[in-house]
Amino acid sequence: AVVAERQSALSGQAWYLSQAGNKLTLQVFATASESKARSFVQSNGKEFRYYRKQHQGQPLYVVTHGLYDSRDNAMAAEKSLSTNLRKNKPWPKSLGSIQQEIR
Repeated sequence: AVVAERQSALSGQAWYLSQAGNKLTLQVFATASESKARSFVQSNGKEFRYYRKQHQGQPLYVVTHGLYDSRDNAMAAEKSLSTNLRKNKPWPKSLGSIQQEIR
């Protein structure tokens, strides 16, 4: 199961690394639990993905939504998220900054 979890995170990370750095995504939430991030993504559809980064020496799993050409497009998409997700105040994040966090 641990190997499957790692492959799941790695396949998500490959998506982030393959995108143009000037594109944006919405950061929806972050959690210390990979299983929480994975089950959220599996339950909520293909527009959601997650990646792993280090935060204060600990792994942190960041869940994102979509791929957008502009900040305006990302903010418009934020309005389509559920009220529950909007409570976290999702914000646009560049793929370039995510790629740096992954590496």
